[in-house]
Amino acid sequence: MAADVRGDLKQHHVSRIVLIGMRADTCIDTTARFAQDLGYHVTLVKDAIAAFRPEAMQATFEVNTPAYVHAILTADEFISVLPDAAGSP
Repeated sequence: MAADVRGDLKQHHVSRIVLIGMRADTCIDTTARFAQDLGYHVTLVKDAIAAFRPEAMQATFEVNTPAYVHAILTADEFISVLPDAAGSP
C-alpha cells in the first residue's frame, strides 16, 4: 500500500507533507520518518498533534522527530507561511 500512496503523491508532484493527528509517539512519528526516508519535506504541526501522555509528546517533539523532520511549527506559524491567494508568501 505504501508504494501506491507514494506513486500517487509523486504523480501529482507532491514533495511536501504536513502531518497532524493522534498518537504523536507512534503514528505521527512513524509516518514522518517514513515520509522523510522517501524524500518528502516533512512538517509537523505540533499543536494539532496529540498523545495519551505528556511524556509521549515530549519524546516526539524534543527527542525523536527533530532528527529527521524539516519543520515543527504551531498552527499559527504554519498558517503564516502559507502563500496568500495570489500565490505570494
